[in-house]
Amino acid sequence: MGYKLDLHTALDMCTRNAAYVMRLEDKTGTVEAGKKSDLIVLDRNLFEIPVTEISDAKVLFILMDGQNVFDLQ
Repeated sequence: MGYKLDLHTALDMCTRNAAYVMRLEDKTGTVEAGKKSDLIVLDRNLFEIPVTEISDAKVLFILMDGQNVFDLQ
């Protein structure tokens, strides 16, 4: 028996909801001015492709604490 989540719910669970559970929602969990954020930029919009292609998405760059730590461009 497996469980299925839609993409929006899965991303919320890993970001906004995780910050809430850790009581850090005022510091992290969403991209807002004044919050710490780690951010990845992918080569495609995950909401515009079939779920079966999500694993094919490539990371273009990664920001951690506002610093660029990986840049494929």
